[in-house]
This record gives sequence, C-alpha cells and structure tokens, in this order.
Amino acid sequence: LPAHDPELIRQYVIQDLAQFCDIYGITSINHQFEDGAQHWHHIQEAGIWSMISSLREAKRYLNSIKYLLRLLTNTGVLEVNALDLLSIEAIRLYDPSSYEYVKSNEDLFCNIQRFLEDKEKASKRHAEIYNKWISSINANKVTLVLGMLHVLFPQLKNYNPSIFGYIDSDERDSVRNLRINTKEHFAKYFSFSFEKTGDCVSQLDIDTLIGSEVIDVLKEIVDKHIGIQSLPKLLTRLINEITEDTLKSKSFNTLLQVLFD
Repeated sequence: LPAHDPELIRQYVIQDLAQFCDIYGITSINHQFEDGAQHWHHIQEAGIWSMISSLREAKRYLNSIKYLLRLLTNTGVLEVNALDLLSIEAIRLYDPSSYEYVKSNEDLFCNIQRFLEDKEKASKRHAEIYNKWISSINANKVTLVLGMLHVLFPQLKNYNPSIFGYIDSDERDSVRNLRINTKEHFAKYFSFSFEKTGDCVSQLDIDTLIGSEVIDVLKEIVDKHIGIQSLPKLLTRLINEITEDTLKSKSFNTLLQVLFD
C-alpha cells in the first residue's frame, strides 16, 4: 500500500479519540488539552506522529488508548494527564523495551531529588545506569524515544554522561496536572487501574471538593478519608490544586466549613 499522509493520520487519531471521549463521557480530557496546549505542542514536536506512521499503527494505537482511558477514568474524570498518557503509550507501542525500562525505574525518571539522602552519589549511580540503557536502544529509534522522554521528564534535559541532572523545582503545577514525572502520579500510568496504585486520593474527590457547594457531598468525601487515614494526603493534594480563582469561589467557603467542622 502507498504511504499515508502523516497529517491525515494525525487528524484520524484526534477525531476518533474525541468522538470516543464524547460517547463515554470523558469530559475532563478537553480541559487537559486546553490547559496543556504548549505541552501538547512539545509532544508533537518531539515526534509522536513519527511513532504512528501508518493507518495500521494508528488503529492499534487508538484501540490501546481507548482501553486505557476507560480503565483510568473515574465517573468522567481522568485520573492521569491525557497528554502524558498518549505519549507514554506511543512509546510502548513504538519501543516496548524502553517503555519497560521507564516503568521499572521510577526513582530515575521522576523528579524526586527531595527524596534522596545522598544526591551526589545517587546522581552518579543514575548516570551510569542511564548511559547503559541509552546504548541499548535501537539506533533507529533512540532519537525519537529520548526526544519524547525529554518532554515527559524535564530533568533529563540536564543529564550529562557523568552526572544525572536533577532539577530543583516547584512541582505543584505538575502534581495538579497529574503529570507522569511526579512521584504522586507515576505509578498510575503503568497500573492499568487507578485502584491498584494504592493512591486513595482520586482526582474525582479533588474536583468535587473544590467545585461542589453541597455540604453533605463534601462531608462524605472528608469522612471517607478520615476513616481510611488518608486525610493528610487529601489535604496535600488540595494545597496543590487551590488557585486564586478557587479562593474566590463560593464552593471554597463550603469546603472550609466542612474541613473545620
């Protein structure tokens, strides 16, 4: 068969995905695309469409993404960042060994400098591991794989052959946006089920606490987390989510009332 126009494949994937999300009520994906417009631009620039170069690959990719979206959506709320999910799944289909390597090295790929006791020693050890892995990637795929990973995991941009370049940064935006490069959300992208990650604080809970003015609904969520001893995690996530607009909303007063009651 003649080669397909890359632009037509891109349109086919985007349109089919949008139709699927409309049918299954996955409404939060629209906001994620709007808020992450620059991130999506960088993902496309990194070469995601070069990883999906035929109609056959596009259909295979769509089937896989749809399956994951159903598993990782909680009452219409997607529990991961849609753009990161599209990217890591493209890597899985394009180069499965690289996907498995990322999956098995959370401490290497997450920006978790604050969790390390001996940062310099860990940095050198990670650089050695990372060097060995890069040399094992198929020469025809290494540029695309690393380009995509640099977008997903910004700390990799500071990497050099002797020291793994951790970055000190405010991660609140990344946590709030459910990004794969945070320790809080990394496991969700490889679990194929939100419940299996051990994360008891769902994005649905967070969205409801911030957006609802129904006291009984908010109280039920807070009581649930008190009962399972996850209130500190819930409050930590809330801190990351609260913006100036949130502080001005009527629902925030309701949330304060429930928390202090």
